[in-house]
Amino acid sequence: MNFSILFIFFFYILFLLVDHKRTVLLYIVIKPLLSLNIAIIGSPGLPLITLDVAIILVTLVVLVFRKVHLFSDFPLRISFVCFLISCALTLFFCPSGIVNLTRIFSSIFYDWIYLCIFWGVVREEKDARFVLRGYICTIAILCFYGIVEKILGINPIMALEATLISDPSKQTLWMYDNVRLGMGRIQSFMSHPITYGGILSILSLLFFYVFSNMKLLRINPLTKGVFFLLLIMNILFTNSRSPILFLLVGALGMIHPRQKSFYKYALALLVFSCIIAAVFYQKVSVYAENVTSIFELQQNEEVGGSSIEMRQNQMLAVVETVTQSPWMGLGPTGAQDYLGRGTAIMGAESCWFQALLFYGVIGVIAYIVLIVDLIRIRVKGEGRFNQFAFFLVMGWLAFSSATGEMGTRYMAVGVLLLLYRMHAKNAHMHP
Repeated sequence: MNFSILFIFFFYILFLLVDHKRTVLLYIVIKPLLSLNIAIIGSPGLPLITLDVAIILVTLVVLVFRKVHLFSDFPLRISFVCFLISCALTLFFCPSGIVNLTRIFSSIFYDWIYLCIFWGVVREEKDARFVLRGYICTIAILCFYGIVEKILGINPIMALEATLISDPSKQTLWMYDNVRLGMGRIQSFMSHPITYGGILSILSLLFFYVFSNMKLLRINPLTKGVFFLLLIMNILFTNSRSPILFLLVGALGMIHPRQKSFYKYALALLVFSCIIAAVFYQKVSVYAENVTSIFELQQNEEVGGSSIEMRQNQMLAVVETVTQSPWMGLGPTGAQDYLGRGTAIMGAESCWFQALLFYGVIGVIAYIVLIVDLIRIRVKGEGRFNQFAFFLVMGWLAFSSATGEMGTRYMAVGVLLLLYRMHAKNAHMHP
């Protein structure tokens, strides 16, 4: 048990009891800085309890006692219930049974309960402003530290966090010192470079939409330019392909040829792209190869990442493995023996592979229900938002299908719920 982390946790409880709304809003803002490796309990023989999950649990208890509406109007109720049913069936009927309890519990709280809390607390325009301004500060911390990591070639904060869990089987942190196409990979405060790139892609799309479509924040053009430069630089520095795929698909939601403002932002984007290309002129071809290599086996061998052929082999291995329990899966804990790099499954690098392996066919059905629920989030008369929301979901789905969710669901769905709430309440917000 780490007593310094425990002290932070009790401090959070104190503030939560004094002013639950402001405390939860602050937690939402700093959540991207909280690695899953920061654990209150992480010793061998004891269940893993991370600081993040503990915060969500105590927040849920306080908000329920204070009669904050978390579930009654939650727009993803159907998919949440389907996931709970899938988890219950896996827990009671899969071969590994009750040993999956801790991981299933953490999954429910880290994603679903957090999103219910987010929906219940972020209700007014002032709440949205607080979250957006807070995210700007969080992005600044993430990106500046990412640049420091790039320059130094080491990540001292992650090296420290790697020591917080004494049981190696419970580690959720990957320390990367490998090189891809002659370049390293940064992860800033997050557990994996792909996670970092995915979160930054979501936030890039969020702020591009907010700056171009909503009058929530007053920021001068130069500051916006520096802001997006930091975001794109860090996404490139992760040296990961799926976040770039996410960004490209999600950006389709910003295309509005019939609106004059579209051409203004398109011109700004073109100028911005030229600046990025000028800054990274020596690496442009390298980054381009990094993206296209996922489709070419020969390029993939040079890059060292995953190809379509490798994904096909993983799919066949997952299908063969899950025949032990096709409907309920093997459970997130029971499947761990099959996920090592030395196995044919090799991490099951797709949300669909993981859903099938962990929760079986019923889990895949529950995941499809989630995607349908997300696509159905629309606001009548808000064409821009509806288009953006659809391509945000498609971008996240492409990202997750290519490499797994990698801990990005809370941010992708949270951003969608934030914008949906604001548009549903008032389509024309003013400072």
